Amino acid sequence: MVASSDLRGLGNTDGPPVAYHWTPPNPLPHLLPWLATLALLLLKPNRTARAWWIWLPLALVAAVEAIVRPWIEFAGSEVLDYFCLGFNSLAFGIAAVWLLASALSHRLRFLVFLKMLCATAGVSAFCYLVRAEWDAAALGFIILVAVAVAVAVIGLNLAGVACRRRYRPLALTVWAVLFMAALWLLITTPFAVVVWVANSNGPSWIEFLGPVLSLAGLTFGMALPFLVLAYVNGLFRERLKELFHLNPVAPPPPVLVSPPPVPNPPGPSGAV
Repeated sequence: MVASSDLRGLGNTDGPPVAYHWTPPNPLPHLLPWLATLALLLLKPNRTARAWWIWLPLALVAAVEAIVRPWIEFAGSEVLDYFCLGFNSLAFGIAAVWLLASALSHRLRFLVFLKMLCATAGVSAFCYLVRAEWDAAALGFIILVAVAVAVAVIGLNLAGVACRRRYRPLALTVWAVLFMAALWLLITTPFAVVVWVANSNGPSWIEFLGPVLSLAGLTFGMALPFLVLAYVNGLFRERLKELFHLNPVAPPPPVLVSPPPVPNPPGPSGAV
């Protein structure tokens, strides 16, 4: 490796050569989340062709990241790496919930919430830590992963409660968006208030709401492909209903029309 500089005729432009042995990165850490998902698919409740559709939302998240990433390189490569890694790990955590739904369901909503939180947090942390560099920046970004996991799980469960035990896909989706945005605002507003109190030249409300709503949109964006999968896939639809205690909207009862009265037949002639 040789460093070069244009000195415009003032001397040598090439520095002394330096030997550098480049070692290609190990692909195994980046394959481990996919292998973990494959291991969940081998469980007995998932031994059906319909369960393998879980690859579709995971592939969609990876494809969108690959397409959008070149447009946001201004954020800095290291920060962007950890940022994308955190939300990508959340997608694997939600996929694990969909694959483990039969073990997470319970008649008590609070127990379902706790099981979903543990499953999502455990798988998301695993997928993040096996792929991240173990430095201060990586450990700092795991806080973002933890908050995103909590917002996603709490938001989905509150959306299920808001549907009032009725399976309504559009209502569930809208409630999930609203609750996730509200939760991110609830979490970040105290920190913004502290900054505004300590610094009179702090960010305006518009500058504050932009990043917060972007975080809410990213969190919902990780959950949306799995919600759509549950809406169109019979296996995951039943698991969604079981997790959030949702029942199909019953059709209105049929209107019963009483038959007209039948006139009595005339008696025999000459009867008294």
